[in-house]
Amino acid sequence: MNSVSDPMMSAASPRVLIVEDSKTMRAVIRHALEAGGVTVVGEAETAQEAGPLIDVLRPDALTLDIEMPGVDGLEFLDMLMAKRPMPVVMFSSHTKKGAAKSIQALASGAFDCIGKPTSPNDTKTFDQLVATVRAAIASSCVPRGEARAALKAAHLGASLDGLPTFHRIVAMGAATGGVEALIRILARYPTSCPPTLVAQQIQPSFLDALIETLDAAVRPRVKIAEEGEKIEAGRVYFSPADGGHMTLRNNRITMVPETDPTARQPSINYLFESVAREAGPWSVGAILTGMGADGAEGLLAMRKAGAVTFAQTETSCTVSDMPKAAIAVGAAEREVSLDHMANAVLRAATKKDGVVEPMPELVASQETIVSAPADEVRISDQISPALRALR
Repeated sequence: MNSVSDPMMSAASPRVLIVEDSKTMRAVIRHALEAGGVTVVGEAETAQEAGPLIDVLRPDALTLDIEMPGVDGLEFLDMLMAKRPMPVVMFSSHTKKGAAKSIQALASGAFDCIGKPTSPNDTKTFDQLVATVRAAIASSCVPRGEARAALKAAHLGASLDGLPTFHRIVAMGAATGGVEALIRILARYPTSCPPTLVAQQIQPSFLDALIETLDAAVRPRVKIAEEGEKIEAGRVYFSPADGGHMTLRNNRITMVPETDPTARQPSINYLFESVAREAGPWSVGAILTGMGADGAEGLLAMRKAGAVTFAQTETSCTVSDMPKAAIAVGAAEREVSLDHMANAVLRAATKKDGVVEPMPELVASQETIVSAPADEVRISDQISPALRALR
């Protein structure tokens, strides 16, 4: 059974259609959204009901349950992205199965996934929902769902394993939209990739599913970083989602505990600042899609230390706040589209003594040069003793 509100009501506010099979959950979602100034233009119990309502009501965004009878949320999302791409915020269970489906949804073009609230009084989840819906509608990025195709093609085509030696380590940071971005970047990585450290701000219940998906699909080994672990080529290390902040010290992973339970974890700034101290000119930094300004100051520290630094272009971001913040403080040397970010990062990681080794297997990246800060430290021949093995 569907419910429709007046499409003209509060026309200036964001307009959302709720797709959810539970009547109780529809009611609490509606209450949370309307309390947050979002207009609910309709409700649908099934995907079959949702299709015609989208055509009639033309909402700005959907909230979509993954687990539904008949056509489930993932199937409907695929059909929607093929026919009428629009911002979609998914609701998922916190179970292992629910987390795996959440990663599939993000790879298919969903703006974000939110774990289902544990009760009608779960104010934190509902506050997150309202903020996420508003961010989804404000985003200028058209959902594409290209990450699923990238996963399927990760092992296909010409091998990238005949590449030059990588001389630098890589640090990347992302938040909202980061799952799609990282899938598409790491799908281009060779088996013998530069050691890569990733701070992805994601719900803790979804991280294991993301790591499992990536490790099964891409060439290098992908894992959650462990305290004291020595970084190696051919490895991509993700910070735990709720175990503090991953940093680098003496070529090993060090976890810095967070004492503020409201702070965003993991911190991108903590990671970037530690890489600036430890690796300096023998590192590459990339700030990707996400809300907020985390990572800007850390990327600036990397650039001042002589690292090559990139920011994802606004038009290729799901949310461009973090790259914009980095560009505003002069932290990014170049803006690079998501399609070309893997190429840019890998090419920069070959850089030694100011020379980038040729990589004929990769297409040239399209980059926009960004002016350097006045006190930028130029790349020198100095190298951290801990990183000599990477030369």
